[in-house]
Amino acid sequence: MLPHFMHFQRPSFSSHLTLVMVFFLLFKGYPIASAEEEMSDPQLSPPDQAQPSRSLDLHGKFGIGFVELADSAGGLALSKGLTTSSFVELIVGGSWRRPEDRTAEQTLGFGIGAHLQLLQAKDVAALTVGGRFQLYLSELCETDSILCAKRGVVSELTPQYTAEIPLRIYWFANQHISVHAELGISFSWGSAGANENSHLVDGVQLSIFEGHSRFGNLGLTLWI
Repeated sequence: MLPHFMHFQRPSFSSHLTLVMVFFLLFKGYPIASAEEEMSDPQLSPPDQAQPSRSLDLHGKFGIGFVELADSAGGLALSKGLTTSSFVELIVGGSWRRPEDRTAEQTLGFGIGAHLQLLQAKDVAALTVGGRFQLYLSELCETDSILCAKRGVVSELTPQYTAEIPLRIYWFANQHISVHAELGISFSWGSAGANENSHLVDGVQLSIFEGHSRFGNLGLTLWI
């Protein structure tokens, strides 16, 4: 009969399982670490979840829409995001008309500008400031005033130039749709031609925060 101190118990199943797991981990070369150590080690920590894209982040986005301008009807606008808070914009538009008692009249306008977000309200609204240069080519009659009134002579396109500092308030319905209202300061010079109206005149004109409506000049953009 063995002495009392030499008696031993038969190992349990859980002890065998623990021993097998230890040898398996050592054989595979895996480090044994606690849950706290795993979370503190960046190599062992689970990867961070991807952050959702922000509506006001315009980097790499392409926009297509329309804009109203202070001194014309506006046109189609193509935008490209340069950074998270800035983008460039190209505007093109025109018209052609053929009155019954006059020869055909036509206008063609181009605009190129850049905009920067100055203020952001969470991820739904922003205040932008920019700079824009516009060129209008409008039909103009340069002969006798009576003949010009009747448009009985052939006319030509003449240029009018506009430099602007536009301020816009943007509202993003989601990541792909935005609307804006614009006011600003514009300086125009040249000949208005057939496009002469309350917004475009021959000569020099300075407009300060003038819009088509009480909400300013409106625009809509689809961002993709």
